[in-house]
Formats: sequence, C-alpha cells, structure tokens
Amino acid sequence: MEKILDFPAGCFDLISIDGSDRLACFRLALDRVGPGGMLVVDNSDNDRTTGGDLYVMDRMIDSLGPEWEVHRLPGWGPCNFFAWETTVCVRR
Repeated sequence: MEKILDFPAGCFDLISIDGSDRLACFRLALDRVGPGGMLVVDNSDNDRTTGGDLYVMDRMIDSLGPEWEVHRLPGWGPCNFFAWETTVCVRR
C-alpha cells in the first residue's frame, strides 16, 4: 500500500481503489492524482449504515471541495440483489 509514496505528487492519471484498506489507500492516493486524473473507488457506498472505514471515506469524498469533480455511479453487481456504487473523482 505504501509503495505509492515512492511516486511524486500528481504523477498518476488513474488510480483504482478496491479490496481491503480502502480508506488508507484513498488517503495516500489523493495527492498522487494529477490534474485531469481520476481516482476510482469501487463499492464506495459500503458502510453507510454502519459508520465503518468506507463510511469515513464516503464523507471525505463528499468534502473534497472544488478541486475535484465527483461522479457516483450506482449499478448492479454479480450475485447481489442490490445495487453497488462506484465513485469516480476527477481532479480539475
């Protein structure tokens, strides 16, 4: 996870976050996305009712400010009876 710190700020056009430790990855990835770059967070709607790490990340996404354009994309995933959400944050 910390390997991203070996790269300078703003050097990535795309960072995708999925799997475990998403909150920590999100925090580390924010300043590594360059202007016009995208940060894609899968299942960003998890924990909204439990207040877990993904809830904290979801609130951070809501407060990114004018430097970021946020797109929330709900949709159906495999083997589920409910929609999932992927969030795409674009650095302006």
